Amino acid sequence: MKSFLMVMVGGGIFYQTLDLHAAKQKRPRNQQEQVGRIVTQGERSNENTAATVQSSSGNNDSDLVEEVETVEEVKTIASKTGGDSNYGDPGFPVYERALNVLTARTTPKGDFTAIVTHRTAQRLLENPIHDYFGFDAGSMKIGLGLRYGVRDKLDVGIYRLNNGTEQFDTYEIDGRFQLTEQSRLGLDMALRGGVSVFVQEDRQDASGFFLQGLGNYVYKSKYLFGGGVGFHSDSSNPAKSPQDTNFTTGLLGYAEARLVDWFAVDFELGMKLLGYGAKWPTISTGIKIFTNRHTFAFVMSNTQMMAADGIISNTATNFDDWILGFNITREI
Repeated sequence: MKSFLMVMVGGGIFYQTLDLHAAKQKRPRNQQEQVGRIVTQGERSNENTAATVQSSSGNNDSDLVEEVETVEEVKTIASKTGGDSNYGDPGFPVYERALNVLTARTTPKGDFTAIVTHRTAQRLLENPIHDYFGFDAGSMKIGLGLRYGVRDKLDVGIYRLNNGTEQFDTYEIDGRFQLTEQSRLGLDMALRGGVSVFVQEDRQDASGFFLQGLGNYVYKSKYLFGGGVGFHSDSSNPAKSPQDTNFTTGLLGYAEARLVDWFAVDFELGMKLLGYGAKWPTISTGIKIFTNRHTFAFVMSNTQMMAADGIISNTATNFDDWILGFNITREI
C-alpha cells in the first residue's frame, strides 16, 4: 500500500508542476483562428455615421461627408477533427492515443502532452484484499512520458518505463508525422519511428529501432477505429530469452466508443505476425474519462508492456490472468 501511495503522491506533484507551467504560459489552444472584418452593406443607410466637416471659410457648399463604416469582428475556431462533435470538442484533449497504441493524430503545434501510465504485476484476483488488487504487490511498471507538437502534424516524444517483471528500464524516443486527415481524405494516417534504449545496471545497454504505420477513422462522431502495422528490431517482453529472434513485426488495433462526450470504453489488441512472439496476443481494455484537457483511463490487461517494443511481441500471460492499471494524460 505504501508503494501505491508514493506513486499517487508523486503523480500529484508531477501534475501540479505541469499546471503551474501551464498557468505561467497561458498558451492558447492550437487551433486555426481567422479574424475577418465584414462590412455590412445592406444596412449602411441606418448604421453608418455621416460626419459633416465644414471648411475653415464657413462655406456650406464645400461641406465634406465622411462615411464611417460599421465593422464586425468574427472569430472562427476550426474543429480539431473537421466537425466531429465529441472528438472535435476544443474543451477536450486531442485523441492522440487509445490505451497503449498511439493514433494518427499528433499533439497540436506548440503544445505538450504529459503521460503517466501504471500497470500492476500481480494478477487481479490473487490475494486482492491484502495486496489491493495488485497495486501493493511490488514489481509495478510505471511510465512517464512527454510529447511536444513541433509543428502542425508533427510531434516528438520521450517515454521512460521502469523495470517491472523484466530486468531493464526502457527509454523510448520517437517522432510521429501525420500524412492525411479524415476531414480531407476520409482517413487519418501517420508514420511513427524511433529508438528504444534498454538500460540495466551493471550490464551493457542495448537498443533497437522501430517503425509504425498508423491509421484511424471516426464514425458518426462517437466511434473511433484504428490500428496499424509495427516493426521493432529488438522487441522484448519478460518471457523473451537472448536465444530468441530479435525482431518482431505485428498488427495493432483498437476501438473506442464515446458513449457520451466525457466517457468512453476502449478495447486494444497487439498480435505478432513475424519474428519473435510469445503465446498469447496482448489485450487491453478499459474505461476512459475526459475532462478539460485531461484523460483518465482505468485499464485491465494481460501484459505490463506499454511501449513499441512490447505491445507487438505477444505475452506469456493468458486471458484469465488480468492485471490492473491506469493512464493519465494532460495536454498543456
